[in-house]
Order: sequence, then structure tokens, then C-alpha cells
Amino acid sequence: MHWFVLGIIGLTLVVSASRYPRLAFTLLVVLLAVAVITFQLNSKNDERSDSLISNSEVELSQVTMTTGYAGSYDMKGILRNDSLVSSIVEVVVQVEMLDCPTQAKTDRVNCNGLGWATARITKDVPPGQNQEFNTNLSFPTSEVSGYISWDYRVSQVIGRPHRR
Repeated sequence: MHWFVLGIIGLTLVVSASRYPRLAFTLLVVLLAVAVITFQLNSKNDERSDSLISNSEVELSQVTMTTGYAGSYDMKGILRNDSLVSSIVEVVVQVEMLDCPTQAKTDRVNCNGLGWATARITKDVPPGQNQEFNTNLSFPTSEVSGYISWDYRVSQVIGRPHRR
């Protein structure tokens, strides 16, 4: 809708420029000034930054990996925001696929890394709250001789100031 209004204003400026060039130029300057002021006010309200929430203020729990479509894997779990003032917008998680000789989660010394994948979890999680997440990951195809195990860590968190 706003593109339609902008088109009408632009057409009016072009038509009026041939008859009243000073008026058209003045209107153009006023419209540009209003656009810049509006952009500045809106950008401060929607400020997103990776410095608003630290990686330690984000917790992944109940994470499960199941086979998905065409050799991919579905990662599901709960995303917790432990920040007091900022909402989560996006979390970047590094996931490693491991080939381990046993299913024990404590003995990872003898595991071989099969590949890494990056998951981008886009969720709006207010301060102190949880949200379920679900994302799909693809890993390079490789032969597994033991049991598949997973290791993951939060590598980046993008947040914004929470609005009540």
C-alpha cells in the first residue's frame, strides 16, 4: 500500500516539476527529511544486536536429534532466555556429529567427528521465558561404524530490547 502512495507522490512531483519547479523541489526536500527522521526513529526501536545477550544467558535443553528427510536431521528442543532485559531474536548453534564406539555420553575421547552444521534458530523469546524450537540440519554423508552422538554449542545470540 505504501508503494502505491509513494508512486502517486512521485508522479505528482514529476508533473508539478514542469510547471512549478520550486514547489516540486521544496516538496521533495520535505519528503526526504520526513523519510530520514522516520527511519532514524524506527531504527532505534528495532535495534538488534549481538551484544545485548551473551551466549551464557541462553540455554538449550531437552535437545533431540531425529532422522529427517533425505539424510537430514531434525533438531528439537527448548530455548531458554535467562536475560533480564533483552528478548532473543536469533540463536546460532554449532552442531557436531560424532561417531562413538559406545552410547555413553560421558566417554567422548574415542569419538570421531563426522561433520559440523550451523543451525539458525529464529524465535522471539522474551526475558526469563522458554520457547520450543525445531530446525533441520544437513551433514556430509559418511560411514558410521559405531553410534551417532551429538555435540552442540551456542556460538552467537542476537537480541533486542524487550518491549513490555
